[in-house]
Amino acid sequence: MFKFWWQKPDQPDPVESPEAKVSQEQIQPFIQQLYEDEALTRALTDETAKILLDWGQTQLEQLATGPAPTDLETTTANLRRVLLSINRLVEKRAELTDSELVKQLLRLAEQSMPLAAPDIASQDQP
Repeated sequence: MFKFWWQKPDQPDPVESPEAKVSQEQIQPFIQQLYEDEALTRALTDETAKILLDWGQTQLEQLATGPAPTDLETTTANLRRVLLSINRLVEKRAELTDSELVKQLLRLAEQSMPLAAPDIASQDQP
């Protein structure tokens, strides 16, 4: 659209500040998916499944209290991978030696590190 010199130029689209937050409405579908995905808790009893899913829900809800992650879908996919790994580890724990169990736990810890600080992990990559 043509503007005269005395007219104000169109304002650029506002850019989200780094402190932008994730709303509960954005998180709710991901929480629902956790509870609907039986693969995440297949090897667990109801009691342990509740503990795991409650922890996962808490992780997602904490996203609403801090700066928004750069990619919410990637962050929630990482969380789902961690939950699935916990389920598989519980399923196989009787077959694992102590050293194998420790190795699996260390892998699990590495997987969960991006959940604690998703933006820090993404900054390390070029």
